[in-house]
Amino acid sequence: EGSLRRRAAARPATAAQMKRGAKQHNEMRTAWLKRKRGFKECVEILAENMDVKPKAFIKAVADAQDVETDEDAGVALPPPE
Repeated sequence: EGSLRRRAAARPATAAQMKRGAKQHNEMRTAWLKRKRGFKECVEILAENMDVKPKAFIKAVADAQDVETDEDAGVALPPPE
């Protein structure tokens, strides 16, 4: 109950804090997109050289290693703020 009182007493975020939070969110989202694109490019190159489809390559690697794609995990990319 004490933590509920502390939360209720918390001050709302200022406009500057909201702007900083939105900027940080967009930076993290951009980094996520870059990593995702890089991973997809690597998978496509490897799959092409092995004469298999990218999904088949990921499935084969996922069976041997701990690899999980965003689609497998059901993760959706959040919209930019």
